[in-house]
Amino acid sequence: LVKDGRYNQNIGVFSVLIEVGHNRNTLREAMQYLVNAGVVDVRPGDGTYVRSRTAFDATLQKRLAKEELSTIMETRLLIEPPPTGLAAARRSAEELAQLLQLQQALENSFQTQQADYIARDTAFHLYLAQLCHNPLLRDIYSNIITWHTRLVEQAFLTFCDGDGDLYLHRTLCRYIREQREEEARALTEHMLRAEICQLNG
Repeated sequence: LVKDGRYNQNIGVFSVLIEVGHNRNTLREAMQYLVNAGVVDVRPGDGTYVRSRTAFDATLQKRLAKEELSTIMETRLLIEPPPTGLAAARRSAEELAQLLQLQQALENSFQTQQADYIARDTAFHLYLAQLCHNPLLRDIYSNIITWHTRLVEQAFLTFCDGDGDLYLHRTLCRYIREQREEEARALTEHMLRAEICQLNG
């Protein structure tokens, strides 16, 4: 239920009991497993909150939390371009339409509230991860891309000085639309190297 996204915030114990049909002791054991795995967080007097969809996600997020942003960006440079190339080759017409909607929403949020821009930029990249149609690669990429928000927060004013970042997103969408796999991969690498340069000042 957590993995499927049916519980994504505060988990009500009684609602889970009703839905899964198990007794309270079984539910307690299941909840303790999820707590130990880092999937949920129990807050006394408040409730039980979902932190990650799976134990894999929770473990990888814990590992990423120990790293400097520069190391995460270096890892993104090694991991992110291939899924983007696969997205260009494997996306469906319906998926392309959704990606273009996300790209337009990103443009519409440009030079507005920082939080809105960051949320839409992250949504764009997370959806892009789905288009590679490789579940393992998608899960690894999706966990790493969540740390992208830290870079965007640091470089928000730089992004808003001009529309260069948006232009590159536009071009990337064009490559994916035209199924130009190598160009999409190369542009993603170029964008990441530019972000690393911004990070290094």
